[in-house]
Amino acid sequence: AQDGMDGLRKLSSGHYDLALIDINMPVMDGLKLIGLMRGEDALKDVPVVVITTEGAEQDRERALRLGKWDKAVGILDEVLGVAPSSGVAHALRAEALLRLGRFEESLEAYERTLALLPGNFAARSARGALRVGFGKIDEGLEDIEAVLAAQPGHPDALYNKACAYSLKGDPKTAFITLQQAIAAHRPYRAQGDRS
Repeated sequence: AQDGMDGLRKLSSGHYDLALIDINMPVMDGLKLIGLMRGEDALKDVPVVVITTEGAEQDRERALRLGKWDKAVGILDEVLGVAPSSGVAHALRAEALLRLGRFEESLEAYERTLALLPGNFAARSARGALRVGFGKIDEGLEDIEAVLAAQPGHPDALYNKACAYSLKGDPKTAFITLQQAIAAHRPYRAQGDRS
């Protein structure tokens, strides 16, 4: 392939047993290409070998993280094959899918998590954010408000609420909520961090 977009087109139009991907490609870098592959049903299981001439540690770590999260999904699929009612396994799988950018699958996994563990506020907050991202703003806000009712000041839920109100066209509520999120996040900072 001449560049990352060309690589994605070629991968999408055929069957490949292995993909050799250079991190430094024009138009779309190799790491972005890998992330997109992991979000496509037809490409998510294609093994990838990452090639780079620069050896940048941050690129190496990012490529390894993508691979680790992908491996985690495979392991959790095996666990769920044996224990399909494990809410914890569904929650971990949903998180791994989210980190891989496989948003629709992640939303489905969070749905299953909450069917098994309705009191899991981290899953409910994440599902709310995903719903907002898919344009289901009112449903997302319902999840986010439920988290905030049980855990007032939950920073992630407050950030998600601010985003939802911004998308809903209510900048005043979005700004006020963002201020609350920033204030709520301060106690979560590492000790000694004065920024």
